[in-house]
Amino acid sequence: MAYPDLTDLIARVRDRLNEATASFYSDAQITRWLNSGENDVATKSLCYESIQSKSTSNGARTVAVTSIKVHHVEYIPTGTNLGLIKINPLQLGHLPTDGVTPQYWFQWGQVIGIEPKPTATYTLNVYTSIFPTVALAAGTSEPAIPTEFIPLTIDFAVFCGLIRDNLYEKAASIYVPYTSELKKIRNNILTRFSNIRNDIAIPNAIKYTTGT
Repeated sequence: MAYPDLTDLIARVRDRLNEATASFYSDAQITRWLNSGENDVATKSLCYESIQSKSTSNGARTVAVTSIKVHHVEYIPTGTNLGLIKINPLQLGHLPTDGVTPQYWFQWGQVIGIEPKPTATYTLNVYTSIFPTVALAAGTSEPAIPTEFIPLTIDFAVFCGLIRDNLYEKAASIYVPYTSELKKIRNNILTRFSNIRNDIAIPNAIKYTTGT
């Protein structure tokens, strides 16, 4: 048993619920709560990330992507990879385009849209935040989320256990600091700032002068 494997996580949850061996709370229940906690942390913090390789289809604007959130999209031509500019659907048809290769993207549910509309197969890298792909099951399995967030899965499981025991006030005393700590960790290491126009704008004019 070694932190943060499932066996140790269950033991830590049991310690806080004051039940060393299964009686009111089964191991299967606690495992489900830990998995729900990992998913809740991943949803609220966007901390579990994946780069997905996708391809466009001729005549189809959208590409299916399984994610909580898409952060960036990169077009992979022969040569230098090109980051696409994020837009919203209202801008379709109002943006200058150069040729037919992908230049812009937007997210709409579980798809991303590409502008201009693809007329061929183009390869994309899609930078996403996703749910953990493998649930905790065996005793030696470990959470996939970053280490900083793992203690929060224990808090979430304890919260669920107290709710099951109808101890709502105690449950609230766990959940409030849980959400506060989650926000603090996210702000410290994961918060992304929106790109402002000046970050990606091309200068109107570039002048070069020699010294005298």
